[in-house]
Amino acid sequence: MLHGTSLYEEVVHVPLMVKHPFQRRGETVEHRVSLVDLVPTILEAAGLQAGGLVDGRSLRAGGASSSRKIFSEGFFNRLSPKPLWRDQTAVYSGALKFIFSSNGQRELYDLASDPREHRNLFSRDPAAAEMERVVHQWLKGAQAVSAPVAKPDPATLERLRSLGYLQ
Repeated sequence: MLHGTSLYEEVVHVPLMVKHPFQRRGETVEHRVSLVDLVPTILEAAGLQAGGLVDGRSLRAGGASSSRKIFSEGFFNRLSPKPLWRDQTAVYSGALKFIFSSNGQRELYDLASDPREHRNLFSRDPAAAEMERVVHQWLKGAQAVSAPVAKPDPATLERLRSLGYLQ
């Protein structure tokens, strides 16, 4: 229930294993990757091209770079304790990880020397200001591309009612 209330490594750094039916040999990617890389990876494994329609890069044959910035987001959950009511955005750049919280909290960690994120370097590291700028720029871009919510047509609403999804 409280899984999405944090962007700390114990929550977001998880292994991912994928095996497709015709795969005969394993491939390992050692550097940090993003979920946006899954669609291009799956398309490439199927022999298809994403054609610039999706974000991310295929993870096969070293397609995704270890030097690019990776973003992560967490949104508050009203079921969580009130001090955890905040949205968070994180950006990874090399070994550095910056976390921006909507409640004003800012954190910077050097994951190479502090993998458990115990020492917040935000006020001491000059890289913090640049990483915060990158997060705000990314958030601004994400808001600009949000699509309006589509309203279902009457036939779709009736089908949903018949299936018991609507009353």
